[in-house]
Amino acid sequence: MFLSNLTKIYSCSGGRTAMRPPAERRNRVRLSARAFSDKMLKVYNTLTRKKEEFVPREKGNVYMYVCGPTVYGLMHIGNARTFMTFDIIYRYLKWRGFKVNYVQNVTDVGHLTDIGEDKIIKGAKKLGMEVTDFANLMIKNYFEDLKSLDILKPDLTPRASEHIQDMIDVIKKLIKNGYAYESEGYVYFDISKFKNYGKISKQDPEYLEKQRKETHGRKRHEGDFVLWFPAPENYPLKWKSPWSVGFPGWHIECSTMSSKYLGLPLDIHGGGKDLIFPHHEDEVAQAEGATGKKFCNYWLHGEFILIRGEKMAKSLGNVISARDAIKKYGRKAVRYFLISSHYRTEINLTDESIKSAQNTVKKLIDFVDRIQEIKPKGKYNEKLKKKITETKEKFEKNMDDDFNMPLALAAIFDLVNETNKAINEKKISKENLVEIYETVMDFDKVLSILEHEKGKLTKEMMDLIIKREGYRKRGDFETADKIREELRKRGYIVEDGPEGPRWRKI
Repeated sequence: MFLSNLTKIYSCSGGRTAMRPPAERRNRVRLSARAFSDKMLKVYNTLTRKKEEFVPREKGNVYMYVCGPTVYGLMHIGNARTFMTFDIIYRYLKWRGFKVNYVQNVTDVGHLTDIGEDKIIKGAKKLGMEVTDFANLMIKNYFEDLKSLDILKPDLTPRASEHIQDMIDVIKKLIKNGYAYESEGYVYFDISKFKNYGKISKQDPEYLEKQRKETHGRKRHEGDFVLWFPAPENYPLKWKSPWSVGFPGWHIECSTMSSKYLGLPLDIHGGGKDLIFPHHEDEVAQAEGATGKKFCNYWLHGEFILIRGEKMAKSLGNVISARDAIKKYGRKAVRYFLISSHYRTEINLTDESIKSAQNTVKKLIDFVDRIQEIKPKGKYNEKLKKKITETKEKFEKNMDDDFNMPLALAAIFDLVNETNKAINEKKISKENLVEIYETVMDFDKVLSILEHEKGKLTKEMMDLIIKREGYRKRGDFETADKIREELRKRGYIVEDGPEGPRWRKI
């Protein structure tokens, strides 16, 4: 923010003063509080491979489940994209007026088919930690990473380890209903008994059988999958069951916990596209086999992220953690990069794409600062009033079309450009600026790239900026530059402009 007569300092990343319109103007702009809207929202349903009108099971309420992390390491940028996708969907549905019930699991038990290579246990051994302590640490890191990217925590994040008995009960139902069988301490789901197996991945069950890599025990069919594993004697994660001392299969946890906390059918089940088979295919079979009810109405899946044109993989050495990306590029730039493409479109992380995201975020922040700082004396601009209404309509229309963020952002930047043009031509009033500010900040309830840093200058920092401005005005640029560098080391960038110095948090 600018320093006006060296008497007031405002933060450009936090401390945004709420500009309030005069009472007679407040009816010109719709503020953030909104009632539930009956307008049509369309989503692309993986189950049907087409866009469909979104009709939740209860009017005004949405029951959403998203597959969460398996806590064997830090969140990488690909994971972050999935969680960011559903953060935007969660935020937009709430912005739209829905009451959203959002559940996301945490996998903290053994779940891989090759139990000798369980990643959670392997990670604990590598750090010399007890498995439970390691899982707790990774869960703590996960929530810290969510916060760093300003991803809202789900309403509930149940842990698999705390729902073992629930899973055992579901397995019992599947055996009773004829969908599962026990073999040498293992329990398998018999895919031949479930008529619609393959309906999400759109593959024939015989083809899917060949994709199954589980080889434990004596299965009736190659494609049958494990519901319960017997554990080796020294295996650290195991529980008693009617079949063996062991642990649940990976797929059973999500169908169990989602059904328990959200009821059936779920409105939305989400995750990355890599989960379509086998995870989501198996979830459907388990939930519907156990309950006889439809499991989910709308399946949403996000695309992958590429690193400089290549798929992210350990073998390529190009796996980037969310933490490293934030440290290198900045949290707002990473967030903007992850949300700026359509969630069903592959995105490519390059130096150029992240630099573009950094520049775009700066442009938006500078714009919000500018419309708060200037003191226009022009008349109320009716054309801008219409532009605000048009922008809101475009934003909502595009987000209602399967959350088309690129077009929604384009509408916002069109408003930014029109506003800057009106400012430059002095065809704008204070009331116009108030309405534009509140409109942009209302959109940011979905975007969350403008206000999630709440920094405030200390008196010491404020004094340094004022002292630097004094040296600069006296022509002592060497000393002024030294103070600027000191401020930079403390996490603030100071820039000079025609209206005085301005600062922003790095």
